[in-house]
Amino acid sequence: MIEKLSSLPLYQHINMALLFGGLLLCIICWLLGAGVRVIKSRRMACPPRYEGSRFPNIADELCIILYLLIFTTMKMGDFFADAPDTGENPNLTAGAWLSTIYMLLIASPFILRYLTLPPTKDVLNKQNFKRLGLCLLSIYLAAAIMDLAGLDDFIMSKFGAPENQSLVDTIAEGDSTSLLVALGFSAIIVAPITEEITFRGFLYNVLRQRCGIITGTLVSSLFFSVIHISLVQEPALFLFGCLQCYLFEKTNSIVVPIIFHMCFNALSVCFIINFM
Repeated sequence: MIEKLSSLPLYQHINMALLFGGLLLCIICWLLGAGVRVIKSRRMACPPRYEGSRFPNIADELCIILYLLIFTTMKMGDFFADAPDTGENPNLTAGAWLSTIYMLLIASPFILRYLTLPPTKDVLNKQNFKRLGLCLLSIYLAAAIMDLAGLDDFIMSKFGAPENQSLVDTIAEGDSTSLLVALGFSAIIVAPITEEITFRGFLYNVLRQRCGIITGTLVSSLFFSVIHISLVQEPALFLFGCLQCYLFEKTNSIVVPIIFHMCFNALSVCFIINFM
């Protein structure tokens, strides 16, 4: 393992440090926030987000911390795995579907927990759609500004990091319709649901309850950005996470962040297929 670690490029070492640091920061904020609440009030009062339901409770908090530990360990293991075969592979489509099913399975406890919560009324109204549109415009505008400012080129030249995530390259180079359908379904449907419920619905909610809105937004968005293991895209992903937390707070529902994530990924997939 030591040999493998020393052979990794610089950007991978940075990705590993950011991933581990993000996990550590989440746990530290959670523990410190819990300690402060114990000192202030033995009752550990937490205002409910959903009427008639105390969420998140201590069981929800322990579940998301355990999930983060397991998820980070798995991501760390990916750094030491052999490079994937980029040649023609007849099992690539099957692998994409299996990966999608796996993503659903590991997020299923959180999805099922959310289904037990009371639904938020009047979520899909004009005001929320206006917020959604403004957030979409903001993230693409910010990404364009960062690109024009040379931030992406600086990170690539300084650390040797690849420009895109491996998934982006797979979609861009994929010439099989079945593979594109599998990857598109994963990116546009499954990923927004699982990631939003996990990172905004649970992680942000827990940190918000313990440390407040600002700390919860910054820390959960940081971890959300680093788990994508893409050094070049992490600044934009961090901003994306912050916008999602904003939508979650303003709408008091996970539905609008999920729709925003779906729209963003759908537009991105269309751009990749047509222009890359």
